[in-house]
Formats: sequence, structure tokens, C-alpha cells
Amino acid sequence: MLDLILDTMASLALACNVGAAPSRRVAVRRRISRVACAMDLDNASVLVAGGGGCGLEVTRRLKDQGSWVWQLQRTESRRKEIEGMMAIVVKGDACKPQDVDKAGRGCGM
Repeated sequence: MLDLILDTMASLALACNVGAAPSRRVAVRRRISRVACAMDLDNASVLVAGGGGCGLEVTRRLKDQGSWVWQLQRTESRRKEIEGMMAIVVKGDACKPQDVDKAGRGCGM
């Protein structure tokens, strides 16, 4: 299961690239649907590291499934958009273990 999730995340990251072909994005959506069916995310606490295009899309999908989402952000530039989805913004850098630990404690991990 973890392999499927990691593979899906990698595919989503590739599809979020500016030059991704529409057919590639469709394939990624199908993979995400498979993972969503295999996991019960309703009322789950999830930490999303990064709030760029891919991170925002992951947050939207998690919120649509009923998850509590904490999003680790280096900057404040997308705070309003993230909070508009009822997600929680945690200031920090995903490359710094202490920031990830702080965010993880905030969401009960």
C-alpha cells in the first residue's frame, strides 16, 4: 500500500509540472482515485509538506475526503488560499527535521 501511495505522489508531482501533457494528468487522476478507494481518509489527520501547486491539489483532495490537513509552508504567500480550504498552515521548511517534527506534533503524529 505504501508503495502505491509513494508512486502516486511521484506521479502527481510529475503531472503538476508546467509541461505535463493532458493525457499524463488523466493517468495521474486515475491513480489518485485508486489510492483514495484503498484508504479511508475521513477524519484522518494528514501533514502535507509544501504548498505549491501539487501541495494545494493534494490538500484539496484530502479536504474533499474529510481529512484534517496541516500544510507545512516556508512562506506566507498562499496562507489565505490554504486557510480558505479549512486547512491549517504551519510555518516551516520540509528540509529541516525540527520543523517537520513541530508540524507533526501539531497534527498528532
